[in-house]
Amino acid sequence: MDSEIFDLKLNRQQADAVKHIDGAVLLLAVPGSGKTTVLTARLGYMIKNAGIAPDSILVLTYTVAAANEMKTRFARLFGDADGKTPEFRTINGVAQRIINDFAYFTGREPFALITDEKRISAVISAIYREATLEYATDSIISDIRRRITCAKNSMMTEAERGALETEDIPFEEVFVKYRDWLKANRLMDYDDQLVYALTMLRNYPDLRRRYVSKYKYVCVDEAQDTSKIQHLIIKLLTDGNGNIFMVGDEDQSIYGFRGAAPEFLLNFEKSYPGATVLKSEENFRSTPEIIHAADAFIGRNTLRINKKMLPFRTEKGYVREEKVRDIPMQYDRLMRLLPKSEGRTAVLYRNNECALPLIDIMMRSGSDFSCRDTDCTFFSNKTVLDITGILRLAENGGCTEAFMRIYYKLGLFLSKSAAERICAETKKNGGEILVKLLKSGLLTEQAKKRCDEIQRTLHRIASCEPADAVFFAAQLPGYSAYGGIDENKVEILTAIAGRERSVPDFLNRLEVLHEAFSHGFHGSGRLTLSTIHSAKGLEFDTVYILSAIDGILPSELPKNPADTSEKAAYEEERRLFYVAVTRAKNDLTVFTFDSEKYATSFSDEIFGKVKESKKNLSPSADPRHVGFTVDARFFNGGSGAETDGSDGFNVGAKLHHRHFGIGEVTARNGDIITVQFAKGKVRRLSASHLKRKKLAEVR
Repeated sequence: MDSEIFDLKLNRQQADAVKHIDGAVLLLAVPGSGKTTVLTARLGYMIKNAGIAPDSILVLTYTVAAANEMKTRFARLFGDADGKTPEFRTINGVAQRIINDFAYFTGREPFALITDEKRISAVISAIYREATLEYATDSIISDIRRRITCAKNSMMTEAERGALETEDIPFEEVFVKYRDWLKANRLMDYDDQLVYALTMLRNYPDLRRRYVSKYKYVCVDEAQDTSKIQHLIIKLLTDGNGNIFMVGDEDQSIYGFRGAAPEFLLNFEKSYPGATVLKSEENFRSTPEIIHAADAFIGRNTLRINKKMLPFRTEKGYVREEKVRDIPMQYDRLMRLLPKSEGRTAVLYRNNECALPLIDIMMRSGSDFSCRDTDCTFFSNKTVLDITGILRLAENGGCTEAFMRIYYKLGLFLSKSAAERICAETKKNGGEILVKLLKSGLLTEQAKKRCDEIQRTLHRIASCEPADAVFFAAQLPGYSAYGGIDENKVEILTAIAGRERSVPDFLNRLEVLHEAFSHGFHGSGRLTLSTIHSAKGLEFDTVYILSAIDGILPSELPKNPADTSEKAAYEEERRLFYVAVTRAKNDLTVFTFDSEKYATSFSDEIFGKVKESKKNLSPSADPRHVGFTVDARFFNGGSGAETDGSDGFNVGAKLHHRHFGIGEVTARNGDIITVQFAKGKVRRLSASHLKRKKLAEVR
């Protein structure tokens, strides 16, 4: 039964949520159920019907843009009451107000908020350089920033932060030194705003009571994206009155890498005893075919509250699986399908890298499109810089910049001062750097053999087709054994190179693409390219989902079903795919590969044809490596490798790491070993990767 509230036609579930004012209320709203309409109508009902003072209501949103949008919608429907409206803020905005009030009442000067992203990046880069003796690329800095946000928002202990350590990022060391730098300079970042606000609310009851008295009603939008520390702040803001209204959907929680904690929604009634949990299950967006497929798919998750997504529309649409031979054919097929698409169309993908070859094709064809997120970190990734550096050195044996980029990764045992001396001589007198090296007397006999091999390979690369040149660059003697090569980046480079006639043309094309990415792509709006994360909250008439293949989407299958962290990560992967599917209003196409060697777990689930034989991705079948042979175990965390200690990396074993020096294995969990190195540095490393790349040996 529908209800009319403020000329808004609401179904029974929506009306119940609007009218349930007092106490703790959680509204679980499925995709396309009009949650923003419900929240806006509820605010109007509280003020117009329940007589609640507008300035006693705090509305928390995830972003400033969302806060402004909701404020505008409210004003359009209800205007204001005596010049007063609810307060629309982000939780960071509230946190800053708490900090300022604390400073005012105590007379203590608060730390300044640092908003200069370049300065933050420079500090993190310097710390990383000190810890690893390597320069941090933009992608590494971006990765570190995400981990810092996750650690602070999840309120991780030192032990828990250890799980964020990787071979290339000594996270704990970077985290501690960055934290100390902020404190030493009396600065705080956006994550610290939350840390300090929580501390102040906890330790100063008078301050907390002031906010509880001011905001008698707190409403939270997109509650599934709220982190642990944000939930605790919200809990303190409602302490004493308990009037909290949260609207969200745990099935759409896809920001775990930033600390989002959907388990707080699952435990809402424990956090707020006597709470009411309501559901809004009618989807007004999509056709029944899309809704039924999506609902059955997400129902496989266990970390959720049981609810049923129901269709409002009756029109027919389609849900189609588009099988292709490989990734390049996927793009070609998509380019043929796009002109036939009706209405606003979106192409959705796991990350920006998946779209780079597609954008290259579209730019070549003069296609009109918009791109919601153009992350340029690919072009500064160390593997990309290494490969292009090798290609430039192959084209110009006297390119000193390229040589200095990779010389220490070639196994020549050449000091930096010696490398700089050779480069200086080359700049002065011309010629090829490696030729001069062979004659310099700086190399051992073994290094001379390696140098000669590298020189011959570079000459071969210079005469290759561009795609082959990329392959041989990745296999360059010395460099291929150095470790840390991102084979996915190599595959993307190969795909782009395959459309060029020469290596110089390919290198120039990368510069063109980089320049284009830095400015963004702003078309008419009919066709949108987007990561799934950036498309959340949006809707399109037609949606294409790229590469629904194990290894990409989902990124990884759980190796140990009993491991709760693996299970949680995999279920977030399913939620990510669910969000992509539910962006479609009329038509949905999912691209998979027409080959038994490629597992398609999510596609099989949504199309109702799960094949047990395809549950495990074979080492040769990782779809990110089409076109040349690689060891796919590098991407699945060492699946199939020795995990019982037979590789020698047992607890107590002494080892010598090529980069980190002498260390002792202090713990082992499957393939992951914890190693204590000199000066107290602790790193979590993959034993199989160490062995395969010969990065470490047991002494």
